Amino acid sequence: REFFAQHHFREVEPFPEGVATGVRAFEAIVRRALAKRPVDRFESADAMRAAIESVGGFSLGERNPAVPRPEEPIGVFSRAEVVTDVAVGPVQLIASPRLVLGRTGHAVVRCVPKDAVNEQRSLTVSRHHARVEWRGGQAWIVDLGSRTGTSVGGRAVTAVAPGVALKSGDEVGLGPHVRLRFEHASVSPGVLPAWARFTRVDPHGVGIAHVVVLTEASAGGESRDAIQLPAELALGERVVFRAAEGVITVATKEGDRDTLLADRQVWKVGRVTLVVAMETLGA
Repeated sequence: REFFAQHHFREVEPFPEGVATGVRAFEAIVRRALAKRPVDRFESADAMRAAIESVGGFSLGERNPAVPRPEEPIGVFSRAEVVTDVAVGPVQLIASPRLVLGRTGHAVVRCVPKDAVNEQRSLTVSRHHARVEWRGGQAWIVDLGSRTGTSVGGRAVTAVAPGVALKSGDEVGLGPHVRLRFEHASVSPGVLPAWARFTRVDPHGVGIAHVVVLTEASAGGESRDAIQLPAELALGERVVFRAAEGVITVATKEGDRDTLLADRQVWKVGRVTLVVAMETLGA
């Protein structure tokens, strides 16, 4: 408890008497860098670098180039964007046994509408930012060494296995701007859910959903549906998407034979029109 209190509340001690004048010149920089409140610290590493060079009267030289991280292999998967003629979507429909969240990967997470400011916000999300995987029916999220960090419920996820277990309703943060609500179909303990859903809840992507088809996901007007349409328009009808070996198939009626999901397919679910833009298999 004492250590916690010191870490969070005790101010940095001043430099001791007798410190050389040249060293004492950096005291304000050290105290600012170690300030308790983030708002009182340097806004970036470049700002701190500039302050050090200004006080010291020297140049730190060229920065070492960033060592590229090996990209997270994402495997074979299918992804489709489902749009409707009602105020639902767009929805990224993804078939994969695990999920890579980032500017590329399984679930593409960017800030919209696309403009100069949102492009900068999008760049705070790494290309492969975090990975979600299912272990014994439980979803876990692991940070993939992202530059800006991953959080669950405001608590940081370290880039170390096993990561953090996710519960339905948890809020996941990718960097400073992107927030997603995690949900999944109800399941028995230890059983893989039929689908999981990440819905953007930040102001830069509200309403965009990423539905992971683990075994079966449907579009309809019931609470069990992964893509929820207005019940008064769906009229009790559903379209069912299934995943197997990274491929999405679809059936429009119970008992119908599944057909391979294809680009530009159109369905009617009651009075709602669904249109799919299908992507080729990733690797």
